[in-house]
Amino acid sequence: MNKARTKSYIVSIMSLVIFLLLIFSAGYAYFTSTLSMNTSNYQISLPQRTSLVCTKTDCNVNVTPAMMSEGNVSDVAKTSSTCYVNCTCSGSPGGICNYNVKLFETGDQYIPSTGLDTNKEFTVNITHPEWCEEINSSSTEPQIDIMVNEVVSRCTIVVPDGGSITASLAAEFKYYNLSLDQTNHANHSFEYQLSAISVNRVAIYQHNSHLEVFIGDNISVLSGDYRLNSTAAFLSQCFIRHIVEDNIIIESDACMGYGENGEWKEACIRGGDPSYFGVYDSTGAESTGNIKILQNLKDYFQNTLGGTCRSSDSKYYCSAKSVFTLSAFSNGRVGCQDINRDTACSVSTDGAAFCTR
Repeated sequence: MNKARTKSYIVSIMSLVIFLLLIFSAGYAYFTSTLSMNTSNYQISLPQRTSLVCTKTDCNVNVTPAMMSEGNVSDVAKTSSTCYVNCTCSGSPGGICNYNVKLFETGDQYIPSTGLDTNKEFTVNITHPEWCEEINSSSTEPQIDIMVNEVVSRCTIVVPDGGSITASLAAEFKYYNLSLDQTNHANHSFEYQLSAISVNRVAIYQHNSHLEVFIGDNISVLSGDYRLNSTAAFLSQCFIRHIVEDNIIIESDACMGYGENGEWKEACIRGGDPSYFGVYDSTGAESTGNIKILQNLKDYFQNTLGGTCRSSDSKYYCSAKSVFTLSAFSNGRVGCQDINRDTACSVSTDGAAFCTR
């Protein structure tokens, strides 16, 4: 075989090998992009998908002249009306629905009577489900005029194992007869409705020893150095989770990632305010806040890691000496320490989040 033919033969073989490698690589990339993957024996699931469906009833408060007669003054409301907004969050377990509830005035405009001062005339009291946080109200039965067109509740619902959960929020409106001239309200129909508005709230994950960010910062300060899931190439099982709404960090948590029953999980405790520490109950039944989250990890630390969970007036922590420690403090600080990798991530009392290595 002459040199030309030998060279042609070798080139043909190399071309065939390269072609087969390209086909195999393309096929492998296609299949791994559509299947779940296993990394260090922890199952990595695709992002949870959820749907939010809300229904509502509206409120109508009719004020008659008889309700406002001089001899009819009382601390008891003369008329009231209650309306609701019910939101059902469905999807894969662990999925999250975030939404705000806003109060709108759809009937006659209510204008407070002259001389009202701090008295209650026309009020609304919001009853929140446990997954919702009260917004723009610092008192019971605030006046309607300061609540109209405002967000009254911020809700975060986590889908349970059953795949669906419903939260019901109620608004009770009350009108009082006072020793004031209220004739401008006679024969008026005041109508209101609650509206649930889905918000753009997502979780991002940070594990960087050089960046310190604060609650209230724009995520641009991270310069893109974050991940959208906690299993994405972190070198440590301790990390920071930021809850972001419209690119602004509204919450920062110290988190511990771990595997249980072949499934990747994350346990996160919220930092930046003493109120997040919670209340301790030895049985766990009445515990709240970060203490409750840590108590739920007690069996894992004891049975799987050979560790323990302990409490004091100023601290609650779970620790396994050879693995990691997750701690919450009464001053609002939280932290996770990965002992094997000499890494620690924390959120301080002023909301500063950072990791050190």
